[in-house]
Amino acid sequence: MPTIPLGLQGAPPLYSLVFPALVVGVVYALVLSRTVFGFSSRATGLSESAALVSGISVKKMIVEGVGDDHAGRHRVACCRGV
Repeated sequence: MPTIPLGLQGAPPLYSLVFPALVVGVVYALVLSRTVFGFSSRATGLSESAALVSGISVKKMIVEGVGDDHAGRHRVACCRGV
C-alpha cells in the first residue's frame, strides 16, 4: 500500500488512502444533509410512517437506498413487511 512520508523523526507513515476516504466522507455527509435525496433517505430510515406523511415514497427510497449501499435499512424494511 502506498504511503506518504511525513518527514517527522519516528512518526509512522500516513497511508495515502486516508485523504480520499476523508473526501468521500465529507461529500457523503453533505449529500445527506443538504439534498432532497438526503432528507428522504434520513426520513425513511428514521420513521417510515413520518416519511409517508411527508409525501415520500418509502418503497422507492428503499430501492434507491439499496443502490446506494443502504442494505441495512432494506433488510429491516423487508422484515417489517414493507
